[in-house]
Amino acid sequence: MDRQVLRAADWDGRGDISALLDFLRREDALLDHASAMVPKGTTGEPHLVHRVGFDAHKVRNTHVHGVGFRCGFLVSIEFE
Repeated sequence: MDRQVLRAADWDGRGDISALLDFLRREDALLDHASAMVPKGTTGEPHLVHRVGFDAHKVRNTHVHGVGFRCGFLVSIEFE
């Protein structure tokens, strides 16, 4: 297994993580999902951040990144 994490920040409150989670479930690559309210670095206002663990041997991180972006999030991939 090659565990990677997609960090998805919902800056404007309009993101929907369900399509990303469904995509990873279909690929049998979803490992875990957690979310938390985190203060923005510039303003200190809280915003929602999702951390979605996935198996990169089953799905390319570029595909996961693209799905997260299309769901309305500011996304990045973290390697663990």
